[in-house]
Amino acid sequence: MFINPGMFTRLTTPTKETEVYTIYDLIAVDDDGEPIVTLSRTDLKPHQETRGHAHAGQIETYYFWGEGEGKMILGEEILDVHKGIRVDIPDGVFHKVINTQNKILSFYCTFNGAPGRPPTS
Repeated sequence: MFINPGMFTRLTTPTKETEVYTIYDLIAVDDDGEPIVTLSRTDLKPHQETRGHAHAGQIETYYFWGEGEGKMILGEEILDVHKGIRVDIPDGVFHKVINTQNKILSFYCTFNGAPGRPPTS
């Protein structure tokens, strides 16, 4: 399937903003408005961590393209993450990002479907 820019629902404000992070989601939808794929950016605040989770039926890829450094727990592994690192998250594997620095750790992730909602097909 070819995805063109017109298929995306654009968000100009954060999807979620807390004392821990700010999240921005860009969601591609099909002709019926159903989510196909999401590109999400997270700005993780200094010395904070994501809540950690696993997705049944949803795979993700994390891209550390932004500034900052930290750690990622991926299943039983602890990975160093920084600009230029890509991490593939297999279906159902626990993952969590930890910002170990005094500045924001920005990263992107892509996944099928919508945030927290695997695709139906």
